[in-house]
Amino acid sequence: MISDSSNIPLMSCGYFSPLPCAWVRLSRRNGGRLRANLIHRCYCSQWEIWCMRKGSKVLIVGPYPEEEGKTRGGVQAVTYYLSEGLAALGDLDVHVITLVHGLSEVKTRKSKFGANVHLVPLFEKFGATTMYAIDTSRIRREMRSIDPDIVHVHTQTVYPLAALERGYPSVLTPHGVFFREYKLHNSFMGMLGCLYERNALRRAKHIILLNQYLVNSFGKMLGGRKLHFIDNPIDDKFFDVPDLTENGDILFLGVVIERKGLLHLAHAASILKAQGARFKVRVVGPVHDQGYLDRVKQYVADNKLDDYFDFLGLVSEEEVMERYARSSMIVLPSFEETAPMVISQAQAAGKPVVASAVGGIPEMIEDDVTGYTVPFGDAEALADRIGRIFADPEKGKAMGQRAKSIAEKRYRRSSVVEKTLAVYNEVLADAGK
Repeated sequence: MISDSSNIPLMSCGYFSPLPCAWVRLSRRNGGRLRANLIHRCYCSQWEIWCMRKGSKVLIVGPYPEEEGKTRGGVQAVTYYLSEGLAALGDLDVHVITLVHGLSEVKTRKSKFGANVHLVPLFEKFGATTMYAIDTSRIRREMRSIDPDIVHVHTQTVYPLAALERGYPSVLTPHGVFFREYKLHNSFMGMLGCLYERNALRRAKHIILLNQYLVNSFGKMLGGRKLHFIDNPIDDKFFDVPDLTENGDILFLGVVIERKGLLHLAHAASILKAQGARFKVRVVGPVHDQGYLDRVKQYVADNKLDDYFDFLGLVSEEEVMERYARSSMIVLPSFEETAPMVISQAQAAGKPVVASAVGGIPEMIEDDVTGYTVPFGDAEALADRIGRIFADPEKGKAMGQRAKSIAEKRYRRSSVVEKTLAVYNEVLADAGK
């Protein structure tokens, strides 16, 4: 909510630096002393800033962990860390709506920091081909029962169709670029995803983007929208990962699908093996494409790489942190990425990253300074950069520490939450709330 202040021109206080701060409705009160009505207080002006009040309802709609803290993929991690950061402030009534397989009715639970999580049954059949009619109806019903002050929608298909600009002030955070990923799969469902993506961008009034890559990718589809730039948040625990580096320990962490390029890492491993390198690739993450994993394992077997790979699958949060601590580097040879969480987490943990120079990755990694970037699919270049870190582990550690100092400013949860609140206030001001 925004207070019923007089209709004074909108101004900016500069509090939410470094992001351009939110425009907020101002009114004179209490002798002209400047006061933020929600959380932050500032006494540097004659104006009073009216923001969301204590108890305002923030609704996040998008992919979210079904079980507390057990994230499957980067988008779930983003919504989890953001909602927990908002809830931890203690002044907001934070809600999350997400679709879950296998439920017969809506279930609710409290998260660790007090967010209200609404698990809505996912309709298992014909979703995209029917404009997700059943799913959108269920989400809207739950949304009306919450009656939020602002809605923050994540991803570009079913969730914005259900919740974006549906009677409540809203903002969209797109994840990935469907029409680029469509080139990899070239499927009917991929084509539908592109259409839903275009629809979401068309209807959004405010859009949070992660980087310039998304601006360049979406191009004219962003015309007339108010754009805000905020990095994805990560859990503060990644900044506290101990340095237990084991030289030769390579971590691949992510969903196992073709787009992530695990097979290219296997090709690079074959080259490194031929050069006499001693290493172990730890593959951590859920399998979303079993056929692709089978191809990777077949290549590993055919090239006698079994002793060089360890396929761990989905592991506990504790083991993920252990793997970060012991890794000498993180490798991500993807075909397309927007702003992968694994890079943010690795940098916070002080680890160098070797990744494809695709999508938004070059905006996260400064080549030969905080890690290395290589052309997608170039196994020889990938093997070369991995080998450089093997040969000079001290340089690898130095790159990791430079990355960590940058991550402090970009990815720490408190910083992202503060910037996000600034956007929420601007959205509410535009809506006249």
